Amino acid sequence: MKSPQRQEPEVRIRDTQHRFESYEYIRDPGIISRYPFIIDNAGNSIWTGEVCIERKKSGTRAFELVTSGNCRFVQNGREYLVEPGMLFIQHKGATLSYAVGPAGFLHKRWVSIQGDMADAVLEKCGLMAHDACTLADARPFIRLMKQAHRMLRSLDMRYYDDLAVFAYRAALIVGKEMIGPRYPAPVQSALQFMHQHLLSRLSIEEVASAVGLSEPHFYRLFRKHMQDTPLHYFSALKLKHAAHLLANTHKPIKEIVDMLGYQEPAYFSGQFKKSFGVSPREYRNSAIRG
Repeated sequence: MKSPQRQEPEVRIRDTQHRFESYEYIRDPGIISRYPFIIDNAGNSIWTGEVCIERKKSGTRAFELVTSGNCRFVQNGREYLVEPGMLFIQHKGATLSYAVGPAGFLHKRWVSIQGDMADAVLEKCGLMAHDACTLADARPFIRLMKQAHRMLRSLDMRYYDDLAVFAYRAALIVGKEMIGPRYPAPVQSALQFMHQHLLSRLSIEEVASAVGLSEPHFYRLFRKHMQDTPLHYFSALKLKHAAHLLANTHKPIKEIVDMLGYQEPAYFSGQFKKSFGVSPREYRNSAIRG
């Protein structure tokens, strides 16, 4: 008697010629079934152009960490602009898409997780209700992902127990970022709104309206918790994004200025130098020299 054929979720991939993937996975499903919770796939991606993956009723649970560039991530209708140091979570059964963001490129690392207890562990760690977060320090998570990738590449069965331990460690690392929001809900919503409108020119009134507060109330709340004003914080986000574009793309500086909504290149250059200590051109040349 034949086993029932596994129903694969609907997956659409666009612009595959600009997509480079390097990954390893556990090839024997029987091994995965022995563990209640285990990393079964790990790798890294380099995307440029208009690469986009869409999944309906996703069959994947994964942690994906952006290391440079950025990513537009949508899950069950909730949209995020995921910047370097931010992590997004693919939930099994979700309708989602992820694509190259406004930076024009995306570098990311990921681990996917399987096991009969996977959802229960993620729920216990407070992760089932969340889609994305910023890691206070991404380096331990990057090391974990790299180690998992090496273990899977070796095809050495002795590492499978370690991959199970790593799955729990990954959930705990991310769970610590989710437990007890560091900021009140309106501030978190404002940060998300700013990330989503990084290529726009925003006023305090627009951000306050988006989070449902009066302008004075929002200003005081944001400054109290972020130790910065909303517009200065938003400007710093834009400049950080500009630095990534300068270092990792060949876009002309004028195009970057226009893309980020600056009206005067001279003003942008002055603000950039004030933030980074060098002009945009000097910053790009330094990045090229390595």
